[in-house]
Amino acid sequence: MGKILDINGDMIETHHYDADTGRSIIETTQDVEPYLKQIEDEKKETVSGWKGDLHKVATIPLVLIEQWNQELKCNVLAKENRHLLMLKINDRNYQKLRTKEGRV
Repeated sequence: MGKILDINGDMIETHHYDADTGRSIIETTQDVEPYLKQIEDEKKETVSGWKGDLHKVATIPLVLIEQWNQELKCNVLAKENRHLLMLKINDRNYQKLRTKEGRV
């Protein structure tokens, strides 16, 4: 069991110490179930097609944004990295985050 360092909304940051290795680990967790339920509700109400200028295509929990930032070693929300964010949004592994069908 770790020590809670910070609670920010539904995100919890916990410190874990492994005495065997001497390593400290900071873990960030978030309950994403409410987001997945919201996405399903939005998907039911979304109009198909791409007519018009603006379309909400996904809802991405912050804990996942942090994971992608670490994985890709960049800020995926930065304009210059938008192509990396689109790759993640279009990835079949993250289709549950999509509020609109189709390729972005």
